Order: sequence, then structure tokens, then C-alpha cells
Amino acid sequence: MLKRMAITCALVLLLGGPVLAEDTGQLAVKITDPEGKPLAGVQVMAWTREHVLSGTTGADGMWRSTASPGEYAVGVRAHSRVGTERYEITVAAGETTEIEFELEPGVTFIGRVVDAEGEPVVGADVVVEAGGTYDGYMEHTFGVPPWARDRTNAKGEFFVGGIPDTKVATVVVSAEGYQTTRMGIRAMDGAIHPDPVVVRLRAGASVSGRVTMPDRKPAAGATVYVIPTDVPQLLKSPTSWVSGDNGSQERALQATTEDDGSYRVEGAQIDREYLV
Repeated sequence: MLKRMAITCALVLLLGGPVLAEDTGQLAVKITDPEGKPLAGVQVMAWTREHVLSGTTGADGMWRSTASPGEYAVGVRAHSRVGTERYEITVAAGETTEIEFELEPGVTFIGRVVDAEGEPVVGADVVVEAGGTYDGYMEHTFGVPPWARDRTNAKGEFFVGGIPDTKVATVVVSAEGYQTTRMGIRAMDGAIHPDPVVVRLRAGASVSGRVTMPDRKPAAGATVYVIPTDVPQLLKSPTSWVSGDNGSQERALQATTEDDGSYRVEGAQIDREYLV
């Protein structure tokens, strides 16, 4: 009799909804189109420095996941939709954090990253940022999260779910051993220009080191900026894009220190002077 009662209680708990452990919370993400209709099959990723969660939305436009307590960033991507991200999402133990996204239509494309010889660069990190310059047309945007993130496959290809039509974006590519490279693109009449989107990387260098506190203990989670000395404007605002001497748009390279205080920044130009 007691055994049967225990099984019955377990079934009630399972059927009654998710039961969170005392040391975990839950993320519940809802994704709709501008008309409020749920979007299925949207890729969702939530991450902290220690954890990465991912999945896709169901027919109801929902994605749910058990999550360790902490502060998360959440990014969403979908075919023919403009992706977005949200930061500083707090998950508390025993509680459910609900987030809603509304995704606008966008122009999809596949780009490619190659080296100076035209060979594919595998494992390059690609971020598509709002705004930039293309064919003499310039758009400035402030506070807009990246529209897409991806990593190149064995063919050097990367996928972008959507760029708003008529808008300019900047493809930023970084890879170990290469300079961080920026390329302007524009969506016009349902197509991406230039076509195809091919980003060529040049050989680069890395900067590494260690940050400690005055008592010589490692400074974990510190932000390190690597600033070219020929663009002094970046000393006041390292996260902003400024015009360099050659007219190009530049921003400081940056990294976050590990638990032991170490950092490594990729993408520096060879034979160029930097300040850390």
C-alpha cells in the first residue's frame, strides 16, 4: 500500500509541472513575430561564464530549461528573422525567469571566411553588428545587440538568420592567428550586398598576460582593453567605434580575465604598437 502511494505521489508531481530543485531555477523564453504569433524552431542560447544552455522553441514559441542561479545573457536566432540578445537576466534558485522576444523579418545569407590564399578558415568567430558603412552609405547605431553570431564550419561558411531590409550591418570576424577583420554589408530588396559575402583574413598576432590585485591575488573577470596607440581617442572610450588615421572604423580589442587572472587577446595587427 505504501509503495503504491509513493508511486502515485510521484506521478502527481510529474504531471503537475516542473519541480525545481532548491539549488536551481528555470528560464522560460517566449518568441513571437510582430503580430504576436508564436515562432517555432527558433534557436535559443543562454550563457554565463560557467554555463551554456541551448535549444529550440516548440510550436507554442516557448523554450524552457532548468538553470543554475546566476546572471545570464540570452540570444535568439531564426531563419529569415533578425536575431537579438538580452543581457543581465537573473535566475534565482526555486524561481522561473520569463523572457519574451519579438523577432522582425530579415534577409538570410551564408557568408564565407578565407585566408590570404583563399583557403577556408575553420572555427572563426563571426558577429554581425548593426550599422556600419557600405558603398559610401553609413548608418550609426547605439545600444543595439548583435543581429547574429556564428562559427565557421569546415568550408569556412557561417550562417546569418536575418538582416533588416534596407539596413547596413558589419560582419566582424576573429580567429586565432589572424587580424580581427570588419566588413560592411547591406540588405536591399531582399538580397545581401556584396554577393557573395567573403571575408578575407590577414595574419595577426595575440596579446596575453595576467592581471593581479595589489596583494598579488589573481583578478578574475576583469576587462582588458588592447588599444592601438595611433588611435588615442579610444583611451577615453575603448568600446566605441572611432575613425582611424586611414579613415577606417576601429575599436579596442578586449578580453575578460580567467579565474587565474590570465587573458589572451587575438586579432592584433603585426608591426603595430598597442597599449594594454
